[in-house]
Amino acid sequence: MSVFRHNGCSTRFIRLLVFLWLLPVWLMAAENVYVLPIEGEINNGMLSVIRRAFREIDELKPEAVVVELNTPGGSVDSTRKIISLIREVKAKKRPVYAFVNPDALSAGAFISISCDAIYMASNGTIGSALPIMQGQGGGFEELSGNIGEKVMSAIRSMVRSLAQENGYREDVVMAMVDPNHDDVKIGDTLICAKGKILNLTAKEATAVYGDDGKPVLAAGMANSVSELCKAIGKTGDLNIVRFEKKASDELALWITRFGALFLGLGMMFIFIEIKTPGFGVFGIAGIALLCVYCFGHYVAGLASVVEIVMIFAGIILLALEVFVVPGFGITGISGIVLIVLGVVMAVVPALPKVPALPGLENSLWNDVLQPAIVHLGTAIFVIVGSFWLLHSLLKRTKAYNTIFSHANLDNKAGYVGVNMEESNSLIGCTGTALSVLRPSGIVLIDGKRVDVVTSGDFIAEGTTVKVIAVNGASIIVEKV
Repeated sequence: MSVFRHNGCSTRFIRLLVFLWLLPVWLMAAENVYVLPIEGEINNGMLSVIRRAFREIDELKPEAVVVELNTPGGSVDSTRKIISLIREVKAKKRPVYAFVNPDALSAGAFISISCDAIYMASNGTIGSALPIMQGQGGGFEELSGNIGEKVMSAIRSMVRSLAQENGYREDVVMAMVDPNHDDVKIGDTLICAKGKILNLTAKEATAVYGDDGKPVLAAGMANSVSELCKAIGKTGDLNIVRFEKKASDELALWITRFGALFLGLGMMFIFIEIKTPGFGVFGIAGIALLCVYCFGHYVAGLASVVEIVMIFAGIILLALEVFVVPGFGITGISGIVLIVLGVVMAVVPALPKVPALPGLENSLWNDVLQPAIVHLGTAIFVIVGSFWLLHSLLKRTKAYNTIFSHANLDNKAGYVGVNMEESNSLIGCTGTALSVLRPSGIVLIDGKRVDVVTSGDFIAEGTTVKVIAVNGASIIVEKV
């Protein structure tokens, strides 16, 4: 009986090895298709969620990306940034397809024509992309005057350049945007009369007129992602990965909205912790707020691991400057620089790595400088305002005297200045470490206890040391 059990275990073990050996082959045989749904109004909140989706696309490296649209449109600026993200994916030789299911109106139409091809559900509609603005009463009105022409000019450039890049009919997509067009015809068929804004059903968008065999706009109809995949030639085993919005996305949205508040309070609490003895509630609160700040900006696709490491490395350098390194020098300055750079980079999204098309150019002021200045300015305001509030509420408490010391540092109060002549006379003298020097401590020199610091080395108690230099109030020693 024991032999049969042994053989059974061996057989199962061999089967497990074969399964593990073939598993990578099976996984490689299945093609990954990433589905990114864009539903509802396109705005900055949606953009912060979508950035995470494109980070997942970079990690998964799918064979194709399907952008599934069901949107009435929204912010042109947010749409422009989404289009830039799509163009980055395409630049990496990953095709992107628009799936209009069922509506891609206004800004949704812009996103559709940024893709390699458009497929529509049988009840789908696309178009009606005339830019409008929201009035003071909450209603919508057409753009007019010089401002309207400026916006329209940029939109026309963007739509035309996207049509040229992806092979769509320029006159058709322009008719979706601007009513000031001539009659749009393909052969003898009138697609859109002069002065009208074009809106196409799935049947109209996929119709073929003339001799070129080219559809009006959409490559075909599909009622599901699976049908779309078959239409583009993906007939093998498919691993369809659908982006799902998480609760952390909504949390990250709120964190980024109040990011300057979290940053300002976090830095203030850390400063208070540095000014007070020991480690307590202020330090924990400061680190917690900064962790929340970094978490929110990372999930929102604004900050990467690099920015988070920069912020906390800067805080560590500042702590070393306060507790370890004498005076204020390169360590403290480096810490401040790292924190500022990390905060600025965590606010500003990464600029597109593909050449910008007309109408899709990045604005140095709007996309980089303004968000950084507003964010840092608000954080500084929070810090200054918080200290003013502490000054007003806590000035009669013991904690206030610890944080904001106003003591007169004169001889009558018991404070004695550094005798530089006496300190310089110790250069070259040797003594014995009365405590561990890590790197500061106490050394006995000629029967006198002297506060010293090493150049950074840790020196054990009882070691013979030599004074090698005097830097301000710091007497520097090294091991003999």
